[in-house]
Amino acid sequence: QAHHQRLQTSTARLQEYSRSLYLLLSATVLYATLAVLQFRRFHRQELWEPLEDLRRMVAEIRRGNLNLTGRVPDSIELGSLVKGFLEMAGELRQMRDSLELKVRERTAKLEATQRELVQAAKLSALGQLVSGVAHEINNPLTSILGFSELVLARPDLDARARTQLQ
Repeated sequence: QAHHQRLQTSTARLQEYSRSLYLLLSATVLYATLAVLQFRRFHRQELWEPLEDLRRMVAEIRRGNLNLTGRVPDSIELGSLVKGFLEMAGELRQMRDSLELKVRERTAKLEATQRELVQAAKLSALGQLVSGVAHEINNPLTSILGFSELVLARPDLDARARTQLQ
């Protein structure tokens, strides 16, 4: 009977140890599952989302959009990479804006110069026209003046005709 009682005590202890071991194993599995889920969340937030944001920024720059914004991750590697990329985009934007301003200024100068050239061409054409008209008028006028002086040189010219010729 003592042997039977020791056997029951050993069986009870074995069942108690088995339950404790089962609880410990269940707690370990639960902890490992929570750790994996937490690692996945951290991995997604701290690695994949910043990389996806960076990929999105690269695509925006390819489309010509230099007005980028984005979250700079806290990690040293990705944070410095994203920060450097955003700074580069800002510098490119400033260079583009400066270049566009220079192009507008030079275009305005060229347009003003072109207007001046058109005006000079108009004045030149008008000058040639006036010169041609003056030449066409001067030729017959020279003949008229010459004949008038010849007639005025005559001593027998009527006074009324002399006045009109003068």
